[in-house]
Amino acid sequence: CEIGAHSMLSVLEDIKNDSIKSYPQKSEKMTLAPKITKEMSLINWSWDAKKIHNWIRGLSPYPGMYTFFKNRKLRIFK
Repeated sequence: CEIGAHSMLSVLEDIKNDSIKSYPQKSEKMTLAPKITKEMSLINWSWDAKKIHNWIRGLSPYPGMYTFFKNRKLRIFK
């Protein structure tokens, strides 16, 4: 956190002083994320716990992830 905070202050100072140079992103290096489908938000319990945790974090609060328990749909946010 401390390193990030110092870096942020440094970058903000450079922006203020107009000393940051921008350049366009190279389209051949660009990747697009897939559109999130309803099927992708169903928790796959065969994944390892870390992957499940990261997917839940990444899709919360919307669209969220879900699973079924006793034939009832449960939305999982944390």
